[in-house]
Amino acid sequence: MPTTSPNPEAEHKRFWEKKLTRPIDDPFWNKHRPGDRWNCKCSLEATDEPITPIPDDADDEKPQRGLRGNPAKTGQIFDKSHPYFPKNCASCGFNRRKGTITSRLRGWFNAEKMDCEHCKGLIRKFPNDEWIERVKAYKKLKNNPEYKDVEFDVATAGVRATHKEHNFDAKKGHYETMVQDVGYKSGHKVILEKEVHNIYKKRNTEGTWDGMLFEIGAAENATENNIRNALKHCASKPGAEVAVIFFPEKPFDAAAFERGYSRFRGLKGTTQYRKFKFIYCIDKDRILSIKKPK
Repeated sequence: MPTTSPNPEAEHKRFWEKKLTRPIDDPFWNKHRPGDRWNCKCSLEATDEPITPIPDDADDEKPQRGLRGNPAKTGQIFDKSHPYFPKNCASCGFNRRKGTITSRLRGWFNAEKMDCEHCKGLIRKFPNDEWIERVKAYKKLKNNPEYKDVEFDVATAGVRATHKEHNFDAKKGHYETMVQDVGYKSGHKVILEKEVHNIYKKRNTEGTWDGMLFEIGAAENATENNIRNALKHCASKPGAEVAVIFFPEKPFDAAAFERGYSRFRGLKGTTQYRKFKFIYCIDKDRILSIKKPK
């Protein structure tokens, strides 16, 4: 189908001008397709029109780097020629074995076939496309002068950053950095965002947790009443989707948490209650539990 671009390129133009029509399983689509050139705006459409011949000069058009292959068969939008993929394992910045004797030996004897999706030298929690999105998010934050302390954890794909105008609490600001550190090391994207304090009654969340607005509620005593109050605090922040209950001192008790959560749910129908997408319980070292309210 014709491109929607106001300035069509010649490479695909000769195909849609001739109304090229091929069977759905034709090998032609393995080498030629809409989307095999950056910013391509051509498309395909199913039809019962007669099959037409392939132009003699079809092979003159080559897919651009990173866009080779047929995603319908490979399941990959980008192939290994994309700049996001390393040339080899030895040059990969995310390979934790890089520089080791094992890594060098594998390279010398060509014993290591590059397989990024199933890399054993890298512990990761995401499919390759999500991994790439995390890297892109990290690079975007790293290049933004408004953010500081931008880091990427190659072992978990965790990302963290802090806006320069994030206002840390004078007494408990370290709670925010502790929570951010635990979330980041556990593979989450935790961004402490800008806070606005010159608007009357404006209440800010801490920032975003995996793209969702989040708030931290401290439960120093870890009692059910303390936990309920921490949840109420998180619910008081407009738009909060994730509640992070931080246990900085007393040990976490799952039974006490459930009792506190039950008391919080008793506030349904009031302005003190909010249904969160996720509730994380965290101490200084790790995520203790994750609850997804029904």
